[in-house]
Amino acid sequence: MGTWGPAIFSNDTAPDVREDFRDLVAQGATPAESTDQILAEYGVGMPGDPDNNDLWLGLAATQHKTGHVVPEVIDRALAITESPQELERWEPGDRKARLQALTKLGETLRTPPPPPRKLRPRSVATTDLLLGQHQLYSHIESGSQFLLRVVGFHEDKGGRFPVYTVLDWDGSEYGLDHPQDIPPLRQRPGANQFLPDVHHFGLLLCPPGPRKEQLRDLEPRFVGEALPVRERGMTVTAWASLPKLVIEYAASVPPTVH
Repeated sequence: MGTWGPAIFSNDTAPDVREDFRDLVAQGATPAESTDQILAEYGVGMPGDPDNNDLWLGLAATQHKTGHVVPEVIDRALAITESPQELERWEPGDRKARLQALTKLGETLRTPPPPPRKLRPRSVATTDLLLGQHQLYSHIESGSQFLLRVVGFHEDKGGRFPVYTVLDWDGSEYGLDHPQDIPPLRQRPGANQFLPDVHHFGLLLCPPGPRKEQLRDLEPRFVGEALPVRERGMTVTAWASLPKLVIEYAASVPPTVH
């Protein structure tokens, strides 16, 4: 995945650090012990290494929000928010949005944190879906419908999650009866600046998930060659954002998407 936007948590590292820190504190570790374990697990080396900026920013934002603060972490993150070198990591077109995110975080970190919150261990996700399985997703607000295929799984400390691709479905009943025959929808070349070489959609869809009546399991499964990661990548987005994402990135928008 890497990075998919200039927001503080729009990258692989910051969300992982957020969940790891919360888990460790929930299990009884002190904020300092949790911080030391995270720094060791993520191999944080030389102070000031810009490759670690996302970790420090995500960790500081999480500590401040939960009230479980290590002052040195807050100081490190504040230094990053004020550093011109942080903006130099970004393409010129993204620097304004990144600066806004850094400024907002810096203002937050300079305020007193709330009292420490009691944190509970997160539940571990699981799925009964199988590779090649198909689902029909109805987006209530827009009236859009998406024919989805499971093309892989993503596993982390939060559990196991299906990775979907969107099929180039014309809305026909024949397609619903024969989803295994429908090819994946293609992305417009260069549409996603963070994944420029990916040709299809690979989606990790985040909660809140659809209601039961919005998601329908279909048969049969696709049993051919799976869509390789290099062809689909993996973009993290919300279920509710699916119409906007497809309209923005698809080479040709299916008639079922509005």
